[in-house]
Amino acid sequence: MPDNDILANLLLGGLGGYSLSKANYAGWESFIKVAEERLSHLIYFKVIIPVGLFVKIPLSKQWYAEGFRSYIFGLPNASLPMLFKSMEMALKEKYSEVENKKPDKLSNGQLITWAEQFLKENTEIAQGLRILRNILQHENSSIKEQQSIDAIRYISEMLNLLYPYDEAKLNFTCLHCGKQNSADLKSKDNFLGNTFNIVCSNCRNNIQFRNII
Repeated sequence: MPDNDILANLLLGGLGGYSLSKANYAGWESFIKVAEERLSHLIYFKVIIPVGLFVKIPLSKQWYAEGFRSYIFGLPNASLPMLFKSMEMALKEKYSEVENKKPDKLSNGQLITWAEQFLKENTEIAQGLRILRNILQHENSSIKEQQSIDAIRYISEMLNLLYPYDEAKLNFTCLHCGKQNSADLKSKDNFLGNTFNIVCSNCRNNIQFRNII
C-alpha cells in the first residue's frame, strides 16, 4: 500500500492538487474511487470548516481532522469519537465563557442540551442537535457510515454558530515551482472538498486544489 500520508494527499487533494500524482497509484483506483465518493457526499452538503473554533482552540483541529479523514477512509467507528471530542472541547469552552463555571462533570449529552438552550434562536440547528443526541445514545453500537456524515454536518454547523468567522486564509505549495502561496476565502466558500483554481504568484501556473482540513 502507498505511504498513508501520500495516499491521503492523493485522495483528499491536500492543498496542492492531486491530479499530478494519480498515475503513481495504479491498482488502487477502486479504493480511491470509493473514498472520493464519500467526499462527494460531503461536498453536496457544503460543510463549512469550523476555522473559528480552530483559532480559539488549536488542538480541536487535530480531532476534527482525524474524524473527517477516518470517515473518508471508511472507518466510521473511529470517526465518531474524534468528531465528538472536537465538539466536547468547543462546548466546554463556550459553556465556561457563558456560565462562568467549569463544565467538567457534564456529559456530551448534557452539553448538547445546554447548546440547544444557548442556540434556541437558531432554529435551523435544532434538528441537527436532535440527530447528534440520538447518535450519542447509540454510540456503543456499530456505527453506520451515514452517522459519520450526519456527525460531520451537524457538529460543523453547531461549531460555526458557536465560533463564527468571516474569512479564512489557506496556505499551499505550488507543485510546479515549490513556491508558498496563500489565498483568502469567505467562510461560505470554505467548505470541505471545495475545489479551487489559483494562479501561482511565482511561476504563474494554474494550481488546482481541494479545500481539505
